[in-house]
Amino acid sequence: MTDERRWYAGVDWASESHHVLLTDGDGRKIGEKIFKHGGEGLAEMAAWLMANERRCRAQTDPYRDRGPA
Repeated sequence: MTDERRWYAGVDWASESHHVLLTDGDGRKIGEKIFKHGGEGLAEMAAWLMANERRCRAQTDPYRDRGPA
């Protein structure tokens, strides 16, 4: 068995806005947000996804609660 956690992003791509839903590997909602269509909105979406990826990774880091060696 592995400690690796997965998350998934579903994107409703439309002409005016994009609705993004994040779930964990078991289908539980992690977050959702709506972004404007266009360069600024897509940059915001990418930043939001990366921030959530780092947060998910930190939650599964087996060394995060250990002090100095």
